[in-house]
Amino acid sequence: MESFDKKDSVRIIAAGLVQGVGYRWHILEATRSMDLTGTVRNLRDGTVEIRAEGEQAALAALVAVAFRGPALARVSSLHIDWGEAVGRWADFQVVT
Repeated sequence: MESFDKKDSVRIIAAGLVQGVGYRWHILEATRSMDLTGTVRNLRDGTVEIRAEGEQAALAALVAVAFRGPALARVSSLHIDWGEAVGRWADFQVVT
């Protein structure tokens, strides 16, 4: 029998026009209603990294939000790595 308390993790790298368009703040706002923990940050190569832990359905919803992005963003691709949660974070934060 599968446990309903099982948490998973995801690491998403978003490419395209994702810096300077409110992308990180869009992700932060979306996670507030998803009960996820983690971080979102700009990377030097122009991509954005999202690391999150929580329920699998909420993580899947986050992937959809990451692909859409805010109105000014143009997401060209997502690189997604799934894993098991290890309890790294207490909340969700933008890392600068």
